[in-house]
Amino acid sequence: MTGTPEDPLAAVLAATEAARPAPARGGEAEALRRLDAMIALTLAAIRNHPRFVALEAAWRSLHRLVGQQREAPCLVRILPLTKRELVRDQRAVQDPEDSDLCALLWHEGMGSGTPFGLLLADMDFAAEAEDVQALRGLAAAGAAGFVPVIAHAAPALLDLPGWGALPGRKDLARAHDGPRHIAWRSLRESEEARFLCLVAPRVLASAGEGAPRWAGGGWVLAARIAAAFRREGWAPGIEGGEEGTETGLPPLGSLPTECDPAEGQEVSLAALGLTLLVPRGPDRAAVLLAPSLHRPPRFHAPGATADAALAARLPWVLGAGRFLHALALRGRQELRRGRGAAAAARALNAWLAGFCGEDGPLAEAAADLPEAKGHPGVHLLSARLRPRLPQGTPVAAHRVMLNLP
Repeated sequence: MTGTPEDPLAAVLAATEAARPAPARGGEAEALRRLDAMIALTLAAIRNHPRFVALEAAWRSLHRLVGQQREAPCLVRILPLTKRELVRDQRAVQDPEDSDLCALLWHEGMGSGTPFGLLLADMDFAAEAEDVQALRGLAAAGAAGFVPVIAHAAPALLDLPGWGALPGRKDLARAHDGPRHIAWRSLRESEEARFLCLVAPRVLASAGEGAPRWAGGGWVLAARIAAAFRREGWAPGIEGGEEGTETGLPPLGSLPTECDPAEGQEVSLAALGLTLLVPRGPDRAAVLLAPSLHRPPRFHAPGATADAALAARLPWVLGAGRFLHALALRGRQELRRGRGAAAAARALNAWLAGFCGEDGPLAEAAADLPEAKGHPGVHLLSARLRPRLPQGTPVAAHRVMLNLP
């Protein structure tokens, strides 16, 4: 027998079709209706799954931020890690500065000559041991590059079942007292904690069909920082009813946030090192105060205490960081000219002098390029800065050391 052998798959399909009973009248339409219903149920199950909801909220928030960021003279990076990966990285080292996270952020930012102004970690943090460990790693990485790290506060950080319970909470000042929060208080007292900022509550990313798409409040703060860079070239002006207000948020009823905090709670949370978003209408939310997580020390001299409090706020970190990044890049460029560290430092100070006039952003500034101890020929940036901020001008200049790229 000659000819091409029959396709086995075609033979099976043909036999199956031949054995299928003839559909009853209207049966095909009913089958299609059932199929459409099954597809709709499957899509609804997928779209309303918590993991998909979180993914959609993150992508919508990222899309919104990127659209606003195009004109801003500032790089905003999104941390490409999960909290589990972050914790595993910190467990592998004794010192957070030796972690892969620190190496990654240095090489992606200052080490490559393209420092970024902000790192957004799209994850929630409470006061559990793993969360504190992860935050210490983020703080060390931020300090190494003088970059603030913004993340979201979890309701559990204040022992709340959800952010909807915040307006009724009365004893916020004592939220982190007691032995359970020893590690948390230690984190807040570290110098590196000034590079951490936790934001609450969540904001609506989309109010379409199905479950609401809630996103962490850190996305709103990142948007206000980008807006400040776009408006002024640096970002101290991110607080208040005007400069701190983000508009165009998707509303759910009369609010774009998960709750409407009680009056004055932004001050109570700021004392705990947390940034509170306050709704200002159905599609507006304001950053009235933007503290870092660092708890500033108190001194006998009122001026020193006030300076420490100012340096613990996010506007100070952003303002000082803008100049430090520029100084580090200029310092590297000057040293490569081969004229020596002293000549390079004079060039840096001449550049700084242009910002120190009566109306300039700096009340006082000086820079030096000392050698790193034990590393001949390797120089660091040492800078003394006293920026003029909307929140006030420090009495004394703050000294900062930074590795050169």
